[in-house]
Amino acid sequence: MSKIKKVFYDDNRKVYVSYELTTDRLGQDVAEALMDAFAELTGHYNGRSRAQAWSSFKKFVGYLSLIGFNKSVTNYDIVSGFADYLKSVGRLKKTNGTHYNFIKRLISFISESNTDAVWSNQGLIFKDFSREAKCVRDNVVPADVLKTISDICRKRISDIRSKFALREIVKHRDGELQKFSEDIDEKLLRALIEQEAFGNWTQLQLLEAGLSKLAHVGLRRLCPYKELTIEAALPIYLLLMIQTAANPVSLMEIGVDCVSINPLDEKSVTLEWAKNRSSKIQKIGLLREGKYSVESLVHLLADMTAPIRHLANPADIDLLFITRTGVKAKRLSSQSMHNYLEEFRKEHGLPYFTFSDIRRAVAEFVYRRTSSVSEVTKLLQHQNESTTKLYLRSPAIIQSSYERLASFQGQMLDLVKVDTEYETVLGFKCAAPQLGTVRGSKKGEPCLEFLSCATCKNAIVVADDPVAVARIIRAKEHLEQLEDRSMLDHEDRVRFEQVYRPLLNIITTDILEQISKKVIQSALRMRSTMPDIPVLV
Repeated sequence: MSKIKKVFYDDNRKVYVSYELTTDRLGQDVAEALMDAFAELTGHYNGRSRAQAWSSFKKFVGYLSLIGFNKSVTNYDIVSGFADYLKSVGRLKKTNGTHYNFIKRLISFISESNTDAVWSNQGLIFKDFSREAKCVRDNVVPADVLKTISDICRKRISDIRSKFALREIVKHRDGELQKFSEDIDEKLLRALIEQEAFGNWTQLQLLEAGLSKLAHVGLRRLCPYKELTIEAALPIYLLLMIQTAANPVSLMEIGVDCVSINPLDEKSVTLEWAKNRSSKIQKIGLLREGKYSVESLVHLLADMTAPIRHLANPADIDLLFITRTGVKAKRLSSQSMHNYLEEFRKEHGLPYFTFSDIRRAVAEFVYRRTSSVSEVTKLLQHQNESTTKLYLRSPAIIQSSYERLASFQGQMLDLVKVDTEYETVLGFKCAAPQLGTVRGSKKGEPCLEFLSCATCKNAIVVADDPVAVARIIRAKEHLEQLEDRSMLDHEDRVRFEQVYRPLLNIITTDILEQISKKVIQSALRMRSTMPDIPVLV
């Protein structure tokens, strides 16, 4: 059995990574074609993205082995077959879509460059893997639970600070030795700190140095007083995520020099970090003030990792989050963080949630406060609002949209005069308000689709009625105010152009120009008494 190996340099971890494929089931030619294409397509990827692509690659190779694919097989669409294979397995559509899209690119690349008959006309048919409207992996974290998590983290961080503060006290205290508590003896803690200078961190190293008593004092128990542990990193990490809504993986690998003071405002700082698959550095401005501010937490982490930073390899030495295992300091392990998160949830009786759920919960919290997708897009630093909307699909957000719509409809009903069934909120008269002419209205019920009045065949403009014209003028002025405000927000601008622009144009050019100056003047004097039109915000 032979293997084909491709080696890539992972610039993030500063190591070489090998990927291997055996040739026994696919044959030498097919295996070489697949591996060459993988190397060409992923050569410029970062390490994590390449590993994800390799996961898709392995699933595809497993499928090819399952159907007995080799060089002698022709006239078989393996890309479409792989799509059907993925659909038969109980994964999320978006996950299957990720696997399928990469393999389609892979096989299309081979088909364009390889003359073997087995690759002819491959990857030409597109299969759809539309994302689920609701992702079953999403867990709702309500605002009150988010606040509870934040409060718990603050209490834990206060305790973490107190413990680590003893390190400096021990190093610089003069005079009589004493116990800090029933468990912590100053003399033992000072001895352990002193041994760091000699490179003695583990029990084995202390025993080899002839320090048997010190080796058996309970090193794990004393670690939180000496350095950052993964248990201590978790609440700090969670609180940073709540305050920044940063990508979970990117935050784990944020740099130690991530905070800089704003030169134009000494009360604020800029937090910077790199995000995978993004070509630009992520930035967010934050206030400096506060015991648990981002700047304060970053400084705490820098202080707690300073004693072990020299133990890190070149790829990890500049990361903010590093913890020691034995005689090496390494970046946080994603799996270890998830394991400690499970313990954190159980300890505090919290519902199930993941780090990604925290990011989504913060996004939804901001959206409910601002009602603006663009504001959430800025927070999450997405390039497209379509990506942001994938974070805003919880039942609470959907319910909020319904409530806004109900409020909008209520405004319409309040503004319609009760003494006549023919007058609309815009000043038009309606010849048949219960006919159900306009899309969205129902026959036999009063029509509430007031935005369609200007184009409805049943609409009547009473050109010599100053009151009716005053309503129309007030509507025009209100629409112009909406237009001005919409300039500040892309989402508002799109809504205005699609919903309100046609109405404003008809009122301005087709209606008011046909009203006599005398009626216009009378209407202008009473327009201030007319209500604003209802607006869906």
